[in-house]
This record gives sequence, structure tokens and C-alpha cells, in this order.
Amino acid sequence: RRQEVESILPSLVAGTESLAGRGVTRAVSLAPGRPREAYAAAERAGCRLWAGPARDLVAAADAALVASGTATLETGLEGTPLAVVYRTGALNWYLDRRVVSLRTIGLVNIAAGGSRVPELLQDEASPRRIAEVAERLLFDPKERAEQQAYLEGLAEKLGGAGSAARVAREVLRVAARA
Repeated sequence: RRQEVESILPSLVAGTESLAGRGVTRAVSLAPGRPREAYAAAERAGCRLWAGPARDLVAAADAALVASGTATLETGLEGTPLAVVYRTGALNWYLDRRVVSLRTIGLVNIAAGGSRVPELLQDEASPRRIAEVAERLLFDPKERAEQQAYLEGLAEKLGGAGSAARVAREVLRVAARA
């Protein structure tokens, strides 16, 4: 989480600054374990800091820019239009791309079997590109409708209601035979 806050948050804040002038409220969910001071620059730039459950913030949002990880899937399951944002060190990125051969990295896209939400990775996670994507997520009716149509069916694609309980029962059944 420290790496995300330090390497991604400044670009997110800069990239969404023009939206503040259009009446958009920008909010940043505080990562557990990170000191509030780590978000001081975002707060000075007019972002509100959210200390409650991230799920509640996402549910209330019109759109979200989400650091890659399980949060992308959680955001998608809430039905909130989103973009995946990720940046890591150059060496880590190089090695990751050699070891992992996925076309997309966001879990919400992996579940789709392709790109259904924008992914801003490495150099693409620039303030300029973030601004472009955020603008589309908020104000392009076609972009919003396409994402929302996909996200509405996401839970079913992942097994629907009760899927976690079914998986747990199957794990217990297999473990009992071992």
C-alpha cells in the first residue's frame, strides 16, 4: 500500500484536478496502516479523505480510479464505472511482464476475459491520461452505459449468489477425501 500511495496518488490527484472545477468531489480512501500524513498533499489539493470502509465510498461514487488488486473486483461488483491504475518500479515491471503473460492485470478485466474497463499501467498512469479517462468515466454516456452493462452481470459471471459458500463446501469435500 505504501508504494501505491507514493507512486500513484500524486498522478491521480494531478489528473483529476480539472474535475474539481466542474463540481466533482474527489475523495481518497485511506489505506489501512498508512498514516494520514501520507495523504496531506491530496488533502491540500482539495481531495476529501475517507477513513470508512472503501466499499461505502465506492458505492456512493459516480466513478472510481482504482489501484490494481482485489479493489478493482470489489469496485466492479458494486457496479461503479472504473479504471484500473497501476505503477511499479521499472525492474519489477520488466520482471513481471516476463513471468506473467496476462493481457490485462485488473481482476475485473481478467474475469471478463479481456479489456472491459480502462487500464492505465506504468507510463500510461500519467496525469494527462488519468484526466482523459476520468472525464470519460464521468461524462461520456456511452462509456458509462457499456461499463455498467458489463458490471451488472459480473457477479453472475463469477458464480452468482452463494458462490463463496459453494466453493467452501467443495474445498471441504475434497479435503475430506485427502
